Amino acid sequence: MSMVTKEDDPIEIRNVWNENLEHEMSLISQAINYFPYVAMDTEFPGTVCKKVTLDPNPPPRRDEYSTCYVSLKTNVNMLNMIQLGLTLSDDQGNLPNYGTNNKQCVWQFNFKEFNLRTDMYAPDSIDLLCRSGIDFDTNNRFGVESRRFADLFMGSGVVLNEEIQWVTFHCGYDFGYLLKLLTGKNLPEEQSEFLSLVKMFFPRVYDIKHMIGFCNDLFGGLSSVALSLGVERVGVSHQAGSDSLLTARVFRKMKESHFVGRRSLDKYCGVLRIRFLR
Repeated sequence: MSMVTKEDDPIEIRNVWNENLEHEMSLISQAINYFPYVAMDTEFPGTVCKKVTLDPNPPPRRDEYSTCYVSLKTNVNMLNMIQLGLTLSDDQGNLPNYGTNNKQCVWQFNFKEFNLRTDMYAPDSIDLLCRSGIDFDTNNRFGVESRRFADLFMGSGVVLNEEIQWVTFHCGYDFGYLLKLLTGKNLPEEQSEFLSLVKMFFPRVYDIKHMIGFCNDLFGGLSSVALSLGVERVGVSHQAGSDSLLTARVFRKMKESHFVGRRSLDKYCGVLRIRFLR
């Protein structure tokens, strides 16, 4: 397979709709054999259920992680994913060149289930996505059917595969939405069951938010970390394809600048960050 290797070469964000889903999924199934790093990002309607306390002086949170999972589970079960971005790369950071005129490419799946007229959502989150260029009417008309995506993705070789290394940033909600979609079920009641499902479907996960805890000069969100590392964005912020590509590039830059000389990153693998979203 030929590859385009220069980081500043043109990169195409391939939008996936219901009509081209099978074709694009077949490309991913071919590419995954050569590009086993999968950076992932999702866009969703924010959070509509939030933790509330009537105690003006609440005690220290001894089990914040479990409480975060309750919030995650409740919101994911009530809402629908809007976009999924996937960036496949190899160990050198090369991307598949399945784009137009052999451009490097990443994939952006646009789902149809979220309905702005009937579904619950957080207004500030939807306003941000609208400003980022997401057209919800187009998604409703032409978007990917989640069940059809799940059937094809389960057979793609991307999930349930110990050879694939997932790269994420603060990934609790991302995996929550993806697991709900792939299983066709609500998330489990207990966080231990949720983590077991993550381990089964995505055996090797690197969460950059966890990894920057070992870097004295990196902090904040994905865009802030990218700025500190001098990593430039391709595409529009708060669209899943662009964010997944930025995640992949930040991960590679961190490996080169902050984890150089380490023969293995295994000690950073498998730790998910689950957070409160405001």
